[in-house]
This record gives sequence, C-alpha cells and structure tokens, in this order.
Amino acid sequence: MGYGPWIAPATAGQIEHLPGHNSSYKRDILLEYGAELEAMLGAETVLHWHLCSNGHRLYLEPKARIAHLNFDRLGSWLPALFYSARIFAATRSRSWSWRRRLFYTTAAPFIPIPRLSRIQAQVSKMRRCADPSRIPASFLPVVVVGLITSAVGEMTGYAMGAGNAGHKLCRYEFHRVSHLKS
Repeated sequence: MGYGPWIAPATAGQIEHLPGHNSSYKRDILLEYGAELEAMLGAETVLHWHLCSNGHRLYLEPKARIAHLNFDRLGSWLPALFYSARIFAATRSRSWSWRRRLFYTTAAPFIPIPRLSRIQAQVSKMRRCADPSRIPASFLPVVVVGLITSAVGEMTGYAMGAGNAGHKLCRYEFHRVSHLKS
C-alpha cells in the first residue's frame, strides 16, 4: 500500500517522490530546515514536495536495496497507519487557513478512492513482473481497511493536528520486530 510506486522493475532516474524512511538526503539541504526538520522527516512526502518546489531533484536508484520489515499484524499495522497519516496531514496543513483545513477534513473520507485506483495500477504492474498467485485473495479487503484507517488519520490530522501521534508511532516504527507474528 505504501511502497507500490517503487516495485521492481523500477527505472533509475529523477522522480517526484521517494520511498519514505528509505531515502538519503544531502545533509546541508536538510539542515536548512532548522527547527522544521523533525516535522519534515516525520512526513517525508511533504518534504519531497517542498524539496521539488524549491528546485531540488529527487533520484531513484533501483539497484539500492534495504532490509525492510512490514507489519504482519493488523493490530499493529492499522494504528501505525493512523498515526502516520495524522502526522502527514498535520505537517502538510500546518500553515493553512482554518477554511482550507476544514475543507480537507470534510474531504478526507473520499481519499481512499483515488489511492485505491493507484494501488490497483501498481498491482497490475507487479502482476506483469511477478507470479500473480503470490498475491493473496485477502489483499483487496485488507488494503481497503488500511485506506480507510489512513483516511481517518488524515481527517484527524487536518482537524486537530498531530497531537501525540509522533510519540505513539515510535512504539511501532522503532520496535517492528515486536509487532511481527512469531
């Protein structure tokens, strides 16, 4: 749901968005954010938008590999999605007027619709490159539940800010192994 755009075979080159928490940056550019750096790294999509709008380029190198653990328990994955989406929305909207925040708060329930379309396109790409039988039948219902959870997180972030979502998210992100099935 979150890393579909970078599924192999990816093409090396300049792109508009990188995989969050799995990217490297030039230190001097990040330091320009000063006190805002922590918030920007907490919502890297917003950081990528900001970097691109300021003339910086993002580059994808598909030969780069990382070891990544996905949550395999709904009871861990869904809260992590909620907190991450809340942080994203709060960071994205921090300088918006109350009217714009209200608009996005009320529109948030519709966010799963375009996101599901993008995910379906990414799955089609994956099926051309991998064994389709490896995609479980439960894929679609689980993704829909995840998209709804994420939308509720965004709605909360637009309406009420990040609150203590960063602290709560850390319990999941920095202790992933304890959130895996044995």
